[in-house]
Amino acid sequence: MNPKFPPSLRRIRTLGSAAAALICSGPSLFAVAGASVPADMKPVITTQPSSVAAVQGRPLSLSVAATGYPEPGYQWRKDGSNLSGATNSTHAIAAAQEKDAGLYEVVVSNRVGHVTSSTARVTVTPATPPTVIRQPLSQTVALGTIARFEVIATGTPVLTYQWRKDGVTLSGATQPVLLVSAARPSDEGRYDVLVSGPTGGVLSQAATLALVTAPIPPTTTVPPTVTTPIPPPPAGTAATGAGSLRILANPASVTVAPGSPVLLHVSAAGTNLSYQWKKHGVPVRGATGAAYALRSAAAEDMGFYTVACSDGETSVESAVAVLAVGAPQTSRLVNLAVRAFLSPGEVLTAGLVRSGDGDKQLLLRAVGPTLARFGVAGALPDPALELIPAGERLPLAGNDDWSSVSALPRLLCATLASGAFALDAGSKDAALVAQLPARPAGNATVRIRSTVPTEGGQVLAEIYDADGAAAPGRLAGLSVLGFTGPGEQALLPGFTIAGSAPKRVLLRAVGPGLATFGIAESLSDPQLTLFANGLTAPVAESDNWTDTPELLAAAASVGAFALRPGSRDAAMAITLPPGGYTASIRSGFGTTGIVLLEIYDLDP
Repeated sequence: MNPKFPPSLRRIRTLGSAAAALICSGPSLFAVAGASVPADMKPVITTQPSSVAAVQGRPLSLSVAATGYPEPGYQWRKDGSNLSGATNSTHAIAAAQEKDAGLYEVVVSNRVGHVTSSTARVTVTPATPPTVIRQPLSQTVALGTIARFEVIATGTPVLTYQWRKDGVTLSGATQPVLLVSAARPSDEGRYDVLVSGPTGGVLSQAATLALVTAPIPPTTTVPPTVTTPIPPPPAGTAATGAGSLRILANPASVTVAPGSPVLLHVSAAGTNLSYQWKKHGVPVRGATGAAYALRSAAAEDMGFYTVACSDGETSVESAVAVLAVGAPQTSRLVNLAVRAFLSPGEVLTAGLVRSGDGDKQLLLRAVGPTLARFGVAGALPDPALELIPAGERLPLAGNDDWSSVSALPRLLCATLASGAFALDAGSKDAALVAQLPARPAGNATVRIRSTVPTEGGQVLAEIYDADGAAAPGRLAGLSVLGFTGPGEQALLPGFTIAGSAPKRVLLRAVGPGLATFGIAESLSDPQLTLFANGLTAPVAESDNWTDTPELLAAAASVGAFALRPGSRDAAMAITLPPGGYTASIRSGFGTTGIVLLEIYDLDP
């Protein structure tokens, strides 16, 4: 061996048309003969970079695959400019920010030449801080039974949960739902949950768990847009038998400031009367008199109260009294969900009114096949939806099959953040996330139909405010125009109020008033009944509206069209705690027809 070449030297000696690779390592010599030398080749891209919809604070990466000889190098570019240090086949960003959005490409090169990839678009959805839109509810359960606490929150990206009891972290309690199985006296206390995201966290209101030794009938919360509420016996009538027991005066709804005293009172006729007050259908411990008093009302006292009166043989339950406790925080309308029956060739029309500055991000869904998961028979096989801004003839956005949307990660993030249930994989439900531009009118229409004109069935239309609570724009009004009839043909609208403060709303069920707009087959006598999720007793009812100064002023303040005095349309103005609600609409004459339900935010 030539002493001029140290043992670590690697050389290639060419012998004719073949080559022998000589590798010297220490005293050993290895030779691989007959290996062909590759010909130079310009880079060829075999896999182009794909567009990415990222969420602020989460990682994102772009990648490319290429061949060539010599082995090519890479230079990533954003918006036409080279990115410093981005010289690998994969360009990764640990925590995406809004500044990272743009058009990306990569130049792949070697000594023979270079090639530029196709352009990949990166969008970055801003992370929104978590907001609790449904607080966990206090409850009283029987010893040894199950207690269930649930929180619903919005925010992006994926949120995390940590439940606490009396301020102490509960190990393993990291889901939106907390189950306390076989409740024991040691489980009594105050439960809250910390909801966290990359931009911070929010602590829910505390919910109290109390135990009683006597069994308590279970209360089941049913999705308002999937199951029809069952109205109870009319308030003030005995549940069993006529007898002499009757309610003379129901407890009245009241709105108070935090720290104010509250007195709810019922007046009943009968002998040897006993009383049990309930909140959200659950007995209130120690509240066994004709009056129920709170010395200093707090946000956790807000809710729906009834009182059961008994003479030992029969019992009767009062109408619902709404206790609203004002708070310095705000609340807003965040969701409209309507279950409807679409006949072949018909269209379901939902509307929204927005207020405030800036664009409004919406999550829109038309759910058919996935309803089978909730036991709904006869679902619309293949719904489609489109969003049409006010004053426009063409849709701003539309979708047929949800999994075909181009920005699928954005849709999935919005679904999770809004608290909407997941759609079945590969189903023909329709869904999209749309950015509604700021316009002077601020209105838009959502139209839902079947992609097959000869098919009909049950469909769930949903509109979600997909922006966070801090967004300047909000939903000021929601509506739905559709057919309603008996049984499975009933139109069942539901809506959600998010936040920690009560909200005053105007609700109208318009039938005869539609004649002004040339709709002849309208519902002749709509009756409007409002239910709170989890309660079977109605919160409020309206049949034939009266042109009271309150209702006239409410309609005028939101720009609602005028109803004819004395018409059989229904309307109510009511202050409601945050939560979910269902509006039941039926005809006083047992007829069918087209009806318009409107929900307006009356708060400034």
